[in-house]
Amino acid sequence: MRLKTFTTGLMIFGVALLCGIPFMMQRQPPKGSSERELAVYALQFGTYTLTIFAVMITAIVCALLVLRQTTRNLKEEAERNMKTFVEGSLTDHKEQDFSLKDQREESDGLKADLPVNPEDWPEEDDVPRS
Repeated sequence: MRLKTFTTGLMIFGVALLCGIPFMMQRQPPKGSSERELAVYALQFGTYTLTIFAVMITAIVCALLVLRQTTRNLKEEAERNMKTFVEGSLTDHKEQDFSLKDQREESDGLKADLPVNPEDWPEEDDVPRS
């Protein structure tokens, strides 16, 4: 959480620095100024520009770290969800009665409660004919 906050802060600071470029441009010495004034301005503007680049690169690196951390967390959560799903499905199948005894109706003189194993079912010869 701290990394996300730090990344957001860097992005806001970087945008604020970008918004400050016009103010730096206003401080440009007029034409015909001494070389010292031009050198001081060039140093200030260069430092300002490098600071913007450093802040943005740091924000990008932090964002990549947040992305990697989030991806790892989502993968772990997906694995946990799949494991829970499979375990729940297995327990459901263990508890479930797959015989169709409650879904069958009596017909043709057969009992409604046939054995679950088809080998134990009565032969066709055993069926009373009407």
